[in-house]
Amino acid sequence: ATKLSLLRNATWMLSNLLRGKPQPSQGHVQSAVPVLARMLFSNDEEVLIDALWAISYTIDETAARIQLVLDAGVAPRLLMLLSHSSPSVQTPALRAVASITKGSDDQTQALLDLGVLSPVCAMLAHSKRGIRTDACAVLSNITSGATSQVEAVVNSDAFPQVIGMAQHAEFEVRQGALRVLSNALSGGTPEHVALLVKHGCVPPLCQALCAQDASLLTLCLKGLDKLLQTGVERKGAGVNPYAELVEEAGGVTNLENIQQHANEEVCEKAVKLLKTHFDEEEEEGEEEEGVEKSPGCDGIQPFVFDAVQRLAIDDMEEVLKVAIEDIVCQAEGRLGQLSTDIVRSALRERFPECDLSAHAQMIAAAFETSVLARIESSDSDSDE
Repeated sequence: ATKLSLLRNATWMLSNLLRGKPQPSQGHVQSAVPVLARMLFSNDEEVLIDALWAISYTIDETAARIQLVLDAGVAPRLLMLLSHSSPSVQTPALRAVASITKGSDDQTQALLDLGVLSPVCAMLAHSKRGIRTDACAVLSNITSGATSQVEAVVNSDAFPQVIGMAQHAEFEVRQGALRVLSNALSGGTPEHVALLVKHGCVPPLCQALCAQDASLLTLCLKGLDKLLQTGVERKGAGVNPYAELVEEAGGVTNLENIQQHANEEVCEKAVKLLKTHFDEEEEEGEEEEGVEKSPGCDGIQPFVFDAVQRLAIDDMEEVLKVAIEDIVCQAEGRLGQLSTDIVRSALRERFPECDLSAHAQMIAAAFETSVLARIESSDSDSDE
């Protein structure tokens, strides 16, 4: 018992030292990694968890630190631990894997050669939201690499699930899935793009055009650009089939809305896409009298209005739930100041034509659920 207690304390201390600022020197890290590699085979879960967090802190996303971990032969054990029965073990193992895939294409390929996709794709269905988010982060890092690495993810059959998550999952998971999708479109071949379209990538991509995060918007616009260019190559002398899908999904309306976005790069990309692929439709729209352009995006507002025009009334509650989650997410750090009345007021601004009183019970329940989920997520991160 005394030896185990000593080992637990030593591992915990090493983890904290590697986590500290300023970070230890390369020489100290190089000495620590082989010790941590041995600890990853401990039968004691507490030691195992602290050793995994120490490994994840060691990898600071620089190629040199990542290579230290790979050279120590840690990667195969990390992948094995992704299938551990405890989420407390899976989480730091997945974080370490995510950090490795932020390295060079060769370092990412080392994990692909070891079979990283199988356990990571399985984690897309995990009960823990944080693990689903981190699994998306790994896939996003891989799809930002070489075309052959995009193909590996496409061939893993992960995309039907990723696309579903990009449209219906919780806020953080949805953002992560959108990054996977956008990277795959941008870095994939025309055949990859066609397959993603077949799986239904266009609606969530168009919905994402009203995201608050400028970096996510830029990434989605880049993916949309690749999709539309691929459509140009496929159409020949006819109509761009992908442009039609984008228009049907409300993408043109959302592109028009973000022409006035605060981020200059977002504005430029939106204007370019409209002029390149939808100029004719835009000119026709300008000739119509009495048509007013919508204001710039405010959260998911432009998408929601477009959705309200098309969705059956039974789907209105689903739209409201997405909006409530977005409102709560934007209030991160100020949750104590939120109330049901404030949320209702925000919803009235977004949906002036909707009778919110008909959804009063659902709004209160969805608000409570969303706030509790944010608190639980924060507590979980603190525990880690």
